[in-house]
Amino acid sequence: MDSRTAILNKVRQNKPSVDTNINLSQFHIDVKGDVVKAYSESLKANGGEAIELNDNSKLEEILSKEIEGQPFVDLTGVIQSEHGVDVTQIVYPKELANVKVLIVRGKLGVAENAAIWLEDEMLQKVRVLPFIVERSIFIVSKENIVPTMHHAYQELGAIKTGFGTFIAGPSKTADIEQNLVIGAHGTKSHLVILV
Repeated sequence: MDSRTAILNKVRQNKPSVDTNINLSQFHIDVKGDVVKAYSESLKANGGEAIELNDNSKLEEILSKEIEGQPFVDLTGVIQSEHGVDVTQIVYPKELANVKVLIVRGKLGVAENAAIWLEDEMLQKVRVLPFIVERSIFIVSKENIVPTMHHAYQELGAIKTGFGTFIAGPSKTADIEQNLVIGAHGTKSHLVILV
C-alpha cells in the first residue's frame, strides 16, 4: 500500500459521524460590558464604520445620504428611488454590473470580529450582491449582537439555508507585494447601522 492510500484510509477510519454532537458549553464566556460598543470597535478595527441609531425614523434619511444618488439595491424596502434596482426583475446577472450600493438586513452580528450573518432569504437568493458592490450597508438590530462566534452558532442553531455567510468588513488583501488593497474581492466600504 502506498503512503497516499494509507493516509486516506486513516482519515476515513477517524472521520466523525454525522451525528457528532459538538458541545459548546466548554467555550462559555462570561460576557461583561456592552456588546454593541464592542461590535462597533471591532468593526472600526476591520476598516468598517458603525452608526448607532436610537431613533429609527432617521433611517431613511441616513440611507439616502449614504447612497449619494448611485445605483443601489435595497433589500429592506426602506428607500424608494429611481436609482434603485429591483432584483426580482433581473434576468441576467450582468444586469447588476452597475449597482454600486447594497442595503440589506443582517440576521446576527458578532462583537468579537464584527461579522454579520447573511443567508439566502435576506439576499432574495441573489448571493453575489454582497461581493459585487462597492459599498455595503447592513442594518442589524442591537438585540441581535452576540459576543462571540460560539454564541453566534448557538443562536443560529441548525442552519436551514442553501447559502449563508459571515461578512466582517470591507474586502482586504495584502497578498501582492504585502501592500494592503481594499476592495480586491468585494466591497471597498462597509457600513453597519445598528438599530
